[in-house]
Amino acid sequence: MEILDYNVIRNNNFDRTKSYFSCYYKSIILFTDYDAKSYNFAVRYNDITKSNELYVILYNDDKVDIGIPIVRDANTGFKLYIPNKVIKLLYTRIRNSFVMSKDDFNINVKFVEERNDFCIIYHIDIE
Repeated sequence: MEILDYNVIRNNNFDRTKSYFSCYYKSIILFTDYDAKSYNFAVRYNDITKSNELYVILYNDDKVDIGIPIVRDANTGFKLYIPNKVIKLLYTRIRNSFVMSKDDFNINVKFVEERNDFCIIYHIDIE
C-alpha cells in the first residue's frame, strides 16, 4: 500500500548513525559504547584558535556530585541536554549553530581521554 499524498523529504547531509544535535530536544544525541551513568559539559579555552571549545564528560558512576543522571535513549544513544549557560560560553560559529538551528545536524565527537576508569572525555565540534 502506498501513501500517494505525502512527499518523503530526505536530508542527504544528515546521518542518524552518527552523533548529532537534535533541534527538537535541544540536545546532543551521542552514540558511544561507554557505559555512562551521568554526564556534564565542560568548556576549555584553546590558545591556538582563540576560542572556547565544548567537551562532554561521561561518568561511569551515578554517585558523582556534579554529574547529571543519564539513560540511553530509544535509539541507543545518550540524550545530553545543553544548558543555555554552556551555549553562551562557546565560540560564535558553534553557538550560532546550536541556537539558530531549525534542522538536526551531525556533530564531530572525538575521544580525548579516559581517566582511571572513572570518566571519559569527548571533544564536540560541528562539521
